[in-house]
Amino acid sequence: MHTETEQIFGTLQVIIGEKLGFDLPDGQDAGYTSPFVWDASENGEFNILNLSQYKGWLKLTDADVTIRSWQQLEYLEYFPNFDYNTDVWKIITTQLQSLSDVLKNNSQVLESFSWKNYSDRTAITSPGIIVAELEEEKWICVCPTVYKETEIPEEVISRSPLVKETCVEPFTETTLNLISKIEKITTELGKIHLAGDFGGGYYYTFDHEIVYAVAETKENLASL
Repeated sequence: MHTETEQIFGTLQVIIGEKLGFDLPDGQDAGYTSPFVWDASENGEFNILNLSQYKGWLKLTDADVTIRSWQQLEYLEYFPNFDYNTDVWKIITTQLQSLSDVLKNNSQVLESFSWKNYSDRTAITSPGIIVAELEEEKWICVCPTVYKETEIPEEVISRSPLVKETCVEPFTETTLNLISKIEKITTELGKIHLAGDFGGGYYYTFDHEIVYAVAETKENLASL
């Protein structure tokens, strides 16, 4: 990096220190943010995946640990009065193991990420996500749905619409077969419907299910 560029970065880092940070509006769990300087020479291309890892929002973990967390329904323990039928739980455990085997046997790279949670009211166990690189250099992401505590209205903070990139090239027969297997497993898993009160009038309704998406790159998956 040129000396002049380093000086500019240094000046920016001083100007946009943590004192410029602020809480996002519309709820105590909306989050906290602050301006920052992005050095592409150190952090790589600026995209959602690299940003999330740089900020510590996403951290690499073991895929087997993530699967076990899904099997134990650890994330759902966050919801008051959650209970489940033992027979249903056994089916979920078996199906998720099948999902794990399918991903392991059909991927060149298998990674898992956990993410940081920001709720001040209670500790939340991140359900994590699993991403896999397929034989034809496409990527698939599999993860549970996550309850959204706070949604900032458009009139409070205006955001540009998110343009979702999809695969342009057609899938090979191998990938279509893999998608078919995953679709079958996720369909058989179904949904777990939850509704109740966190306390103090914080009512919730939430459908827990396993979902997936396919994209050209791992970075594109992060924006889906």
